[in-house]
Amino acid sequence: ARLAPCCGPALTKDECRLLRALAAAQAGDAPLLDNYLYKLALDRCCRACLAEGVCCLAAALCNAGFSVPVLNGALIARLAADGRQAVLF
Repeated sequence: ARLAPCCGPALTKDECRLLRALAAAQAGDAPLLDNYLYKLALDRCCRACLAEGVCCLAAALCNAGFSVPVLNGALIARLAADGRQAVLF
C-alpha cells in the first residue's frame, strides 16, 4: 500500500480504498468491503486478516461516535481545490 507524505495535498488511491473499506465495514456491506480490499491485498488469506482489522477499527470508530462517510472523487477534488485534505477523524 502506498501512503502520501504527511500533510500532503492529496490522498493516494490506496488511502482512498482503505477509507472506503472503513465506510463499507461500518455499513455492514461485506461484498463491497472485500472489493475495496482486493486491490490492497490480493492474497485471500491476507485480505481476510485485513478485513478483520478494518472491521474492528470501523466498530471502534462507530462506538466512539465517528462515522466514516463514503468518499468519492468529487468530494476529494472539492476538498483539494479548497486546500484541504479529506480528514475524517
